[in-house]
Amino acid sequence: MRAIVLFLCILFAGCFTVSQLQSPKVLERGKLEFNGGVAIARFEDFGPNELFGGMRVGVGSNTDIGFRIYGWLPRKGEGGLAGVYVDAKYQFTEKPPYVSGVLGLSYLTLQPALIVGTDRFYASVGAVLILIPSLNSRDEFSGVAGLAKLAVGYSFGSKFRLTPEIGAIFPITEGEFPGSPYYTAFGISIRP
Repeated sequence: MRAIVLFLCILFAGCFTVSQLQSPKVLERGKLEFNGGVAIARFEDFGPNELFGGMRVGVGSNTDIGFRIYGWLPRKGEGGLAGVYVDAKYQFTEKPPYVSGVLGLSYLTLQPALIVGTDRFYASVGAVLILIPSLNSRDEFSGVAGLAKLAVGYSFGSKFRLTPEIGAIFPITEGEFPGSPYYTAFGISIRP
């Protein structure tokens, strides 16, 4: 029971993970991928680094699921931020260029994305929709903030893969993005 409570506390902390770091090609049923990496971004309160680790598993002929535990390192002695991101990816096409849809979820955020490319090269476009908690005790949420995410990446290797990625994040709702909209990420994955 303690493990479940601890997991739920971690799940309901944090905000959103910056990088995509996955191609549109899903894993075959029963296949695993363990991954980790770093994203280098600059935000007013956090940064410059997001560290993460997780795994993906093929669950169907055109579907895989994954989770990621991530943390933003503190800046100038302030506290850091950690969270859990889970997603499901569905591959729409059987031959390259592959086209996949991803639906991700983390603390108060919904992160849909479309990924196009091969098993190695990919481009993605997505959104981060953040529910904003209300300061008024009568309302649970005061609104939704939206961000658009664009990313391009390439994977080197087969069982052991290195994936560099560059991307940008832009506000799509009212308000300014707190920092630079650009990021770079580097992922490492192992497919046993």
